[in-house]
Amino acid sequence: MKCSDCKLYKTKECYANPAGADWDSAEHYSCFTPKGDKPADISPVDNGKIYEEEKTRADAQERIRKEQVTESGKKISKKKTAIGCGVLLVIVILLAVGISTCLGGSEDSEITLNAEVVYDDGQFTITHNDDFSWTDVEFDLNYETWSSGYTYHANRLDANTIYTVGSMQFAESDGTMFNPFTQKPLKMSIHCKTPDGKDGWWFGSWE
Repeated sequence: MKCSDCKLYKTKECYANPAGADWDSAEHYSCFTPKGDKPADISPVDNGKIYEEEKTRADAQERIRKEQVTESGKKISKKKTAIGCGVLLVIVILLAVGISTCLGGSEDSEITLNAEVVYDDGQFTITHNDDFSWTDVEFDLNYETWSSGYTYHANRLDANTIYTVGSMQFAESDGTMFNPFTQKPLKMSIHCKTPDGKDGWWFGSWE
């Protein structure tokens, strides 16, 4: 039960009204001091002192709360910093591996074919001097760009063999065939796949 005047709970500073009332059975208590004797162990209420004590206690609790929040913030910041550094390190490693793979792969993914091509009387004689087969072979004749010129395709050319291909078997993408009577072969490229998956290339010209 709170004091009806100061709104505090019963303390030794509060007087009973009337004097000598039973605290546990009284309907209300008051800081009012009645005429007559008051309990010998009860002194007048010092509101200022109570306020200062309450304020000091509240300030101490607030200071502790702020210190706890600050310490928690430091821990979280350190944790985030550690996680951020870890992620950055992983990204740097992945980039380094990717660049290394690309640079290394670009040197080893292509090889030069060991071949000879001779043109005579409307026919091409292709000498395959490698000790491995060429597959998915494409011959490009008189090309200006990768999408122009006359093309001939062979599924497979076995190792260490000689092939002959008629010049009229070369045709443009629209079906126009090479005409050996009105045209001259100027240059040719050979592209194929090797057994280990690399790209094989050969370039030659008659210019």
